[in-house]
Amino acid sequence: MNPTDLQSVHSAVLREQEQRFVQLLDALRVGRSTSAAVAPPAQGNLPLPQLSDIESFVVDVENLTLFDEWPRRFEISLLRAAPKINEKEKTMVLATKISTDAFAEFHKCCLPDDVIAYSYEEAVARLHLLFSNQRSAFSDRYDCMRFTRDEGEEFMHLVNRCKAALKRFKFEELTKEQFDELILLSALKSPTDKTLHARILQKLNQDGDQVRFDDIITDCVDFLTTKAD
Repeated sequence: MNPTDLQSVHSAVLREQEQRFVQLLDALRVGRSTSAAVAPPAQGNLPLPQLSDIESFVVDVENLTLFDEWPRRFEISLLRAAPKINEKEKTMVLATKISTDAFAEFHKCCLPDDVIAYSYEEAVARLHLLFSNQRSAFSDRYDCMRFTRDEGEEFMHLVNRCKAALKRFKFEELTKEQFDELILLSALKSPTDKTLHARILQKLNQDGDQVRFDDIITDCVDFLTTKAD
């Protein structure tokens, strides 16, 4: 099978996974609605909120700033519709409120895990990395360190993407402290570290060059201590 055919197969698999995910969400909604009709609704059996008062996020390459405000409006709408919704369901509702193209990019960013395997906080952080116009140098460097070859991708296409990623890395401007932060984040790969990973990822993406390594450590220790209590 030639590279073009492999790429087509890969794209078809992604589309099929998207369709299955949407079907799963629909089945959950229908099942929970049916249960609610025959029994008093418990909090865990409520259908997923539809959030008709907020539009779905659609990628606009010419105006990426649209995403910077969208998550906050989504959270307000969700809080109004389901103030006691759990973390997994928040991620599921979030996934249903982004366009098919946005979901495809989001799904690729989450592989090898499924999108609903992540906490809501990390899901939003990953979407910010993908679609926010306020990308920091850290975002480009982190993406570069996660650089991999796509299934069926031609070697020279890979080389060109690699060169572009290395150019955005701006190695000559990298400080030792920034490198330490990247290594710390890359080390948090265990499923039990997902919440901590998301916390650091969001802070580094927002604060960029202004954040200090010791400040991140202090914040993480405080967070873990509070969580333990």
